Amino acid sequence: MYCVEQASVETSARQGHSFVVPNLLSLVLKRELITSFWPHYDFLGDFHTHPYEHYTDVIAIKGYNYSDGDISRIEDYSGYWRFYNYRVGVVLTISRLHRRGRRGLQRLDNSTIEFALGKYRLWLKGYVAVLEDKQLKLTSDYDQRVALECPALLGMGREYTGFNELEGKLRGL
Repeated sequence: MYCVEQASVETSARQGHSFVVPNLLSLVLKRELITSFWPHYDFLGDFHTHPYEHYTDVIAIKGYNYSDGDISRIEDYSGYWRFYNYRVGVVLTISRLHRRGRRGLQRLDNSTIEFALGKYRLWLKGYVAVLEDKQLKLTSDYDQRVALECPALLGMGREYTGFNELEGKLRGL
């Protein structure tokens, strides 16, 4: 189980119209800076966004998934990422809606949560890195054991605590 408390989007990446190449030196510097001031934090992996102009494009190509380039960036440089103990990948996909979203939060699968914020539709998806024959492989299902939980989105309702039940009982006293 991994708990993500902080995420930083790499802003010094080289970007083109349809590609982004992360600045690996920047990653090293950020990791060293964070761990020197906050030694209780550890590098887990990467977080990035997939922006889309149209909601229908995301649905048509399942743009909330890692792209082939995203996957190969991790798997093809497995030695580099293993050195930094890469374990988790998270992508946040965002698209603009023509009007305020009506559909609430929903799970597409164990590793994907879809939700709306005003006129934007977002998808949060998690991946784990599995070591197979000294090579990292990314997966979002890992035999159905990968489950993305995000209490800030899903709420701290009955499934997490018995608070609601206890509160009702206390009112009856």
